[in-house]
Amino acid sequence: MYKGQPGKKDPVSDLLTAYLGAQVRELLAHDPGVRLEEPEAVHNLRSATRRARSALQAYRRFYNALAVRHLGTELKWLGRVLGVPRDAEVMLDRLRGHMAELPPGLASAVKDRLDEELGASRDAAHRKLQAAMVSARYFQLLDGLEAFLDSPPVRPDGAAPARKAAGKLVAKAA
Repeated sequence: MYKGQPGKKDPVSDLLTAYLGAQVRELLAHDPGVRLEEPEAVHNLRSATRRARSALQAYRRFYNALAVRHLGTELKWLGRVLGVPRDAEVMLDRLRGHMAELPPGLASAVKDRLDEELGASRDAAHRKLQAAMVSARYFQLLDGLEAFLDSPPVRPDGAAPARKAAGKLVAKAA
């Protein structure tokens, strides 16, 4: 997998390849934590997924459109799958945080009800996530990302020096 750090004279496509490589390494690093239901692992994996998808979108003109679109679609799928349990975790944490404002007797009953209702939703979302992470689709996404990084499908514009092409991107965004 590509791990180099591009310089300003290297092709602009190397910028994405390096950044995307870092995000894929993050994704792979947090995969075991999600499987073991470690705190913040879903958040970290979801963040790496979102950053990878955003990078592909931002630099799409430098790569084969079909490859970028396919990976983007699959990263979007993974982001949605990760989003459901993460949203449930955040909601449960926020609501638990407000329990200190309730009278002690009521707080206990509310906590029990939250754990029962939202905990069940969160657990169901985690089960769906676990199923997705052992699916052929998930492993094909990982293989696709690795293949993209090993042999980036660069278009002619992607061979331009990073300094020149990045300057155009910055000027266009401004």
